[in-house]
Amino acid sequence: MIVQKCCFCCNLKYGFYTWAILNFLIRVSCASMAHFRKLSVVTLNQVQLSRNMLSGSAFGWFLGTALIVLIALKGIVEKRSMLIYPYIVVLVVEILVFLAVTIHLCMVLTVWYLINFFVVGIINTYTIICLISVYQHVRQMEKNQRQTENLEFKTV
Repeated sequence: MIVQKCCFCCNLKYGFYTWAILNFLIRVSCASMAHFRKLSVVTLNQVQLSRNMLSGSAFGWFLGTALIVLIALKGIVEKRSMLIYPYIVVLVVEILVFLAVTIHLCMVLTVWYLINFFVVGIINTYTIICLISVYQHVRQMEKNQRQTENLEFKTV
């Protein structure tokens, strides 16, 4: 395991439960904001149309990743490591996309977006580290469970 405790103070499993539930609520909130951000189709110009398409994409992304967070929570509860893996992929993709957007914003607007990237990047990187630790812990538990199921009991 990479880390033993989440946020250096609480149990890794329950700390990640808390983080994942908060993350789920934030993602559902962002999805609902993106959904209700859409404008009416009647009075759309080019800029409003692109904003409308972007809010539709954001709605799909946040709703999809909220479901992946729920699947990861189910994987932790049921001790099934395969259900945790998609959330690791989502976090890596989010960091890479956020890095690309930040570089673009730094070149077009201002360098101050790097501060935002470092704050969010550090939080997402620590989340990945904790998630990989939980994944390894659950995987070890699965392995131990399979070994105990394969033992033959001898009767006397």
